[in-house]
Amino acid sequence: MRQQLTQQTIFEVNLGTEDERLQNSSFDELLSNAIESAFSVMGEDAKRTFYCCIEKEFHVGKATAASNLETFAGALEKIFGEASRLVEIYIMKELSRNVPNFRYDLECGELCFLDYVKALRLFVYSS
Repeated sequence: MRQQLTQQTIFEVNLGTEDERLQNSSFDELLSNAIESAFSVMGEDAKRTFYCCIEKEFHVGKATAASNLETFAGALEKIFGEASRLVEIYIMKELSRNVPNFRYDLECGELCFLDYVKALRLFVYSS
């Protein structure tokens, strides 16, 4: 069973004049770039191996991870176990750097990757 990460922090980004960046880029592209960045930190070989594994085992490719987020998150957990939370946090940090004025209020102090990304998606499309 997946445990919720307890966190007291509220993620907030205020980039002001960077709004144009969001207008020229779809949410899936932003998410794909954040995922790519998270795995680039691990090195090219590890990144290639991960993408190969999720494509073969979970039928989620590099290009479709953002649009199949629940499957992608499940793949992370299956492959990395509890360490998947670290990857998810890195992805959320990358997203928070690229989305202006997004504020995510934690409900009951629990940080959930899927909830965060869903809230961010709603924010992006309502802006």
